Amino acid sequence: MNTNHNPRIIFFVMLVSGIFNFAATAQSVAAKVNRIRENLNLIYSYNKPGAVVLAAKDGKAVFKQAFGMADTEKQLALTSDHSLAVGSLTKQFTAMAVMILEEQGKLSLSDNISEHLPGAEQYKEITLHHLLTHTSGIKDYFLIDEWRNDLSQDLSPQQTLEIIKGTELEFNPGEKVKYSNSGYHLLGMIAERVSGSTLNDFIRKNILLPAGMTATGFIDGTDGLMPTARGYEKKAGLLVEAAPVSKTRFYASGSLITTVDDLLKWDEILYSEKLVKKETLKKYFSPFVLNNRDTSANGCGWEVIDYQGLKIFGHGGGINGYVCQVYRVPEEHLYVAVLSNLVDRNSKHPLTRTAREILISMLPDKTGDQKVKSISLTPEQLSKYKGSYKLPDNSFRNIAVENGKVYYQQNETQKAELIPESETTFRAGKASKIIFAFDNNGEVTQFTISSGSGKTVAGIKEK
Repeated sequence: MNTNHNPRIIFFVMLVSGIFNFAATAQSVAAKVNRIRENLNLIYSYNKPGAVVLAAKDGKAVFKQAFGMADTEKQLALTSDHSLAVGSLTKQFTAMAVMILEEQGKLSLSDNISEHLPGAEQYKEITLHHLLTHTSGIKDYFLIDEWRNDLSQDLSPQQTLEIIKGTELEFNPGEKVKYSNSGYHLLGMIAERVSGSTLNDFIRKNILLPAGMTATGFIDGTDGLMPTARGYEKKAGLLVEAAPVSKTRFYASGSLITTVDDLLKWDEILYSEKLVKKETLKKYFSPFVLNNRDTSANGCGWEVIDYQGLKIFGHGGGINGYVCQVYRVPEEHLYVAVLSNLVDRNSKHPLTRTAREILISMLPDKTGDQKVKSISLTPEQLSKYKGSYKLPDNSFRNIAVENGKVYYQQNETQKAELIPESETTFRAGKASKIIFAFDNNGEVTQFTISSGSGKTVAGIKEK
């Protein structure tokens, strides 16, 4: 399941790495995809758990491949037909169920929770829209010890609700964004109450069947459905089968099982009005406007990122033994999905980077072929930029100087040359820019990176 984060900053920091090391080259999309394939073959060896990758343009897969094993004990290779748990991607479907119910006249996003959920009177200021966009202030159940201590123990939706109700609001509704699985848990209970059916049955009838998603379902303990690929974790360097989780606990916020092919069907139906009207789809994807009139980065089950004039919608998911990431770019009719049956909690998982790099390879270059101007700098000037810089995600990037040239260095093997336009401003590729700040003594204190989206991120120089 997702933890608290700022999707715009995280995605931007990752795009910066990708632009400097990946998209700034003159490689064709095919060459980039081949590079991704080579990297994945190294990450997911043939006899270890792996990942299924799909990239689509105009509703058609342009790249689809599985890497590694679905079952290491049986030495069963992973294929694109295998189903995997996708954790928080479930929220997209729970949110759509709520949208459908609004069109049916059974609820409104502006409704107070207590109108539809008996015993929730303490949340009288919270609307369904707050729950959908992580702006309710209700504490995430993953941060409540009573709930998270034993994930294998079954809890009914009502039992989880009672645990959630025992906590105080973390902020006033609509004041800010803080990721909360609890909010989607409540949405599931409300959807069941107003629809008169279980959430899973409602989603199956109103979303999965119209979309033709025949390989998708839920771990709900009623039909015995389980992922066809086993989930694994790496702990202290050792590969182990993932610890079991309750079939009832994750409910409306994280119980979905699916395949990459079914996810593409899901993406495609969102271009139509087969589920809801165009006006409702707009509401579904639109970022929530906070009390102070700032626009958040959260729609209903989707994170929204602005990049080079494009709207990118994405979300990740994770549950014991499984992790995933999807991105969609409606203006270019692009979709990327990466699902894995391996979780390594002690290191940064390559999966999200893989999804991001594939997406970058498919995005159009909107920067043109303008010539980058450059100036010459003395060795003394160049030496001022050298050093390690800390980014907001607590990762580090190095600025190196070699043979009179400045390089942005992600690690020992990945670096990109920076072209000086002035003593403070450098360029990498066509769209990325890095600006250095100096103190009163003429020493560099930090850099600010922009990748053409209007968003910036700072790196503070280590002393």
